[in-house]
Amino acid sequence: MIKICIYCEKWGSGGIESYLVNMLEQMFNRGFITDIVTATMTSDLYVSRLNKIGIRIIELSGSPYKITENRSRLHHIFRHEHYDVFYLNTFIAVSMIYLKDAEKYHIARRIVHSHNNCLRESITRPVKMLFHKISQQIYFKYATDYWACSMEAAEFLFGKDVGKSKQLKIIKNGIDTQKFRFNGNVRQKIREQLGISNRIVIGHIGRISYQKNQSFLLEVFRQVVKNRPEMVLLLIGDGDTTMLQRRAAELEIEHSVVFLEATNQVAQLLSAMDVFVFPSIFEGFGIVAIEAQCAGLPTICSSQVPSDVDITPLCQHLMLNDDISVWVSAITKALNDSVDSRDTYADRVKRAGYDIRDSADWVSQQLLLSRVVNYM
Repeated sequence: MIKICIYCEKWGSGGIESYLVNMLEQMFNRGFITDIVTATMTSDLYVSRLNKIGIRIIELSGSPYKITENRSRLHHIFRHEHYDVFYLNTFIAVSMIYLKDAEKYHIARRIVHSHNNCLRESITRPVKMLFHKISQQIYFKYATDYWACSMEAAEFLFGKDVGKSKQLKIIKNGIDTQKFRFNGNVRQKIREQLGISNRIVIGHIGRISYQKNQSFLLEVFRQVVKNRPEMVLLLIGDGDTTMLQRRAAELEIEHSVVFLEATNQVAQLLSAMDVFVFPSIFEGFGIVAIEAQCAGLPTICSSQVPSDVDITPLCQHLMLNDDISVWVSAITKALNDSVDSRDTYADRVKRAGYDIRDSADWVSQQLLLSRVVNYM
């Protein structure tokens, strides 16, 4: 058996967690014992699914900023658990300090997986970027393997020269293509449950945050609904919606916007939608855009979402600094252009290499090498 410690700074309900849970379910009974360690848990959405496959989640200090306390608790875990693999999932180089800790406790395989391509704009961003650059230089050497969801994410976390490294692997963030296949019966049922049977549904899935840019989507939707009052905007994700609800009221669209918390019914909700809009300010990848295409949805992304997600003719990218009318026109055109056989797009996504079974096979093969290869 190979014992693995998966580390995430935060464990919530986002794309990284979805990818890892889907992959771990596929890797069940393949000879791995796995723990997930996190500085803080912000959602228990996936806990029951992980428990079913014997995976526990260990929370450290409750905050990603208590680095000294987190390291102390992680050291305690390392001393008692004797892992073969430390698998760090992160978006900022400061977190790579934990690779040094893993080496100290003789964990031979130390994988770091990059999931984002920039930091959000804020007052503290220059300071964070300074520590990011310093940490790149100090802690990069402690990894044995460098994985990323896109080349943009790889260069952001590891530096521009990482493409020359034989240890770099770009990992396609796979999904369960059968689960996300469009289902007409499910579509009807979900729409009835939400009271939107006769509405045209613009959908978005993502935690409520600056990064996901839902405020921009409200501005776009205001212009769309002026000419199409039968439309409804479905916003799904964890987080405080107070500001967005207030803004929807100011725009006089509050009766046409539906807020739902993060859920395990993402596949069913995608079948219920008519177009998917993903205007992120930054993304390492954007796995939900793959899920939307798998469900046969026209998918309109910002240009900040890596082009790696553009795997079917349904996907297009627009600039965030384009006039809102450009986004309105794209949504209107997508709704007017009929999509034939929505249920066939799951096969296209699978052929493009984004089926979670293929991803799990590759990751399993890589981890099994830990039995025979000395990485020290």
